[in-house]
Amino acid sequence: MDIPKEPKQPIEQTLISFLASFECAFFSLDNEGKIDSFNQAAVDLFNLPHEILLGKSFPDLLSSGHDQIAEVIQQSISRNQVTEMDRFFPETGKWLQIKIYPGENSCNLLIKDITPTRQAALCDELEREVYAMNAAGHGMQDVLDHLLTGINSIFPEFTPSVLELDKSGTKLYNLCSPFFPEYYIEKLNGIETGINKASCGTAAYLKHPVFVDDITTSILWKDCYESAASMGYISCWSFPAFDSSGNVLGSLGIYSKSKRMPDSFHQLHLNKFCRAIGILLEHKRLAAQLKLNNELFGYVTKATNDVIWNYDVASNTVFWGASFSNLVGIKPESHLAELGEWKHHVHEEDRDRVAASFWNTIHSDNQNKWEAEYRFMRKDGQYAYIFDRGHVIRDEHGKVIRMIGAMQDITERKQTELELRKLNETLEKRALELQQSNAELEKFAYIASHDLKEPLRMISGFLHLLDKKYSVELDERALEYIAFARDGADRMKELINDLLEYSRLTTALPDYEYFDACQEIENVLLIFRNEIPDPASCFICKGKLHIFAGKNRFHQLMLNLISNAVKYRSTPLPEIKIACAENEYEWVFEISDNGIGIDPAYHDKIFEMFTRLHHRSEFSGTGIGLAICKKIIEQHNGTISVVSAPGFGSTFKFTIPKPAPTKIKNP
Repeated sequence: MDIPKEPKQPIEQTLISFLASFECAFFSLDNEGKIDSFNQAAVDLFNLPHEILLGKSFPDLLSSGHDQIAEVIQQSISRNQVTEMDRFFPETGKWLQIKIYPGENSCNLLIKDITPTRQAALCDELEREVYAMNAAGHGMQDVLDHLLTGINSIFPEFTPSVLELDKSGTKLYNLCSPFFPEYYIEKLNGIETGINKASCGTAAYLKHPVFVDDITTSILWKDCYESAASMGYISCWSFPAFDSSGNVLGSLGIYSKSKRMPDSFHQLHLNKFCRAIGILLEHKRLAAQLKLNNELFGYVTKATNDVIWNYDVASNTVFWGASFSNLVGIKPESHLAELGEWKHHVHEEDRDRVAASFWNTIHSDNQNKWEAEYRFMRKDGQYAYIFDRGHVIRDEHGKVIRMIGAMQDITERKQTELELRKLNETLEKRALELQQSNAELEKFAYIASHDLKEPLRMISGFLHLLDKKYSVELDERALEYIAFARDGADRMKELINDLLEYSRLTTALPDYEYFDACQEIENVLLIFRNEIPDPASCFICKGKLHIFAGKNRFHQLMLNLISNAVKYRSTPLPEIKIACAENEYEWVFEISDNGIGIDPAYHDKIFEMFTRLHHRSEFSGTGIGLAICKKIIEQHNGTISVVSAPGFGSTFKFTIPKPAPTKIKNP
């Protein structure tokens, strides 16, 4: 802290020294409103040297609010009252909270950076406004304009843009980019999705956010960075927007003129905005589909074989669709003036039951759907099986005024059901036989693998003796043959061991217990301490995470996944990150690496037995490791999946469901 220009009283000087130790910025002003003392936090906030700050009029530091600050300081001193003001100051790019503590002909200021808190509140408010506008029926373009303008207002360093994925799912087109010139918007139209298709095209293809801190050097932008760079943009982040079913509908792009990556705060709120964009896009498509449905409904009664009907409660009359004549031989012009005519065609064994359910729905106060299955007399005197359903329409008082429905001839379905019932009985019998056969095969595989180990040990042993005792007498070709035989025996041993391990999984259930998953993962990482010099850097989980699972099988699962991450690394030292978390229903684990990656076409196939994507000369292995992982997860009723692309590493994610709370307690 700088030494004041004039000595202050000891008590006042002590107070100033105390305030100067605060983490927030502190200024002491003299009777002319000029700075005569400050702390290091004040220097850091304004990024000005000490000699410039000392003696400067404080309001001059924040020129955008000069008059307001000067007035508030004067009022605080004249009233001898602590005063507070919050405001965004463009010259700092921050929201500042200024507290003024008056003294005798002077005052002290405490200034706190409240930017994150203020931005979070503004983000939440903007999110509510977007949903309210959408609910009120505003056009989607107006809502998106409001959203993107709001994002730019809260984060002036960001330029947002929204692209929409076309129906083919292969190209993105501009939907809303209020801050871009027309020539650049034209370049946004038709962006292909795929690997290395800029940030948005890659994010839409991979279905997860893509962050690029420098588009001029990123491989994702190598063919298209010039136009964005010419406007001064350096970084670009893209967040894919999903519908309620998890399908990509578009993307939110965030451009910045500085080299930067999003922190957790930005990711949190931008992901919220992206979810809102997904809702808007889904609403747009649903509205378009609804309009089309309304246009098509007029053709339904003519095109369908179902009998569309409309019952008017007040007149007790029914309007029948065109298909009614095909079913009962009555022309639709004659309608059937009364509901009783319909009842007359219902089979006498079904008549009372169906009529009672129909009238119960009509007279109910809260039942709005009616369904019934019955036999109905056709024009040839034969009975058809009918599935009939109706929807109740009520007036503003809740009184039923109408029921609209459709009769469907399900005679063929009924006949098919009988055939399917017989077929299901046969299939159940075959399934039981197959289950028994599989159990026998698994037992055979275990026994066969176990029994094969003894002759294999004998072969390996004699090959070793042959090499040891007669290698001097054998020529180079014979020694090569021995080497081939020993390599084959080693690979056979590895295969038999993996088969035995897989067989053990199928013949015994896990021994469930509570254990610390974090500790078990650390134990596995120690096995790879030669390949991973700093195992602790891989594990981003902190503390303990007790899970209920088979401890040995969890160990084997992590061992296989980490082993693959080490084996398929793309650099001399593997870069592996292991994350774990939990929610109300399950424990979630992710193992990410910087390996060679996996083509999405093989994401399901790699979990099958004996699946190898590379020749043995490139990478060793039997192709059983991931099949064992999948089997372990299936035994725990969990899920396992992979997100990967060639050149982008892999992330394996698996879940283990939590047990019911009433069954077992966590220690």
